[in-house]
Amino acid sequence: MAWATVLKVPAGALFAGPTPKAEVLRVKLDAGNGVRDLAPVTGGFLILAGLGRSDDHLAARRSVIHFWDG
Repeated sequence: MAWATVLKVPAGALFAGPTPKAEVLRVKLDAGNGVRDLAPVTGGFLILAGLGRSDDHLAARRSVIHFWDG
């Protein structure tokens, strides 16, 4: 297992005024995988996780979808 880092920032605050306060969160993924995409769903997020190297011919076979309550 490995940990991926997700930065949580209020979206509206990104473009308004001073630097917004951010929170660093960690998500446990399979070793060698990273976050490829996040999709909000009821109660959390779906995380598409896959190999860190996009040119790896095995990337499609190692992709996994996780539910994360954020």
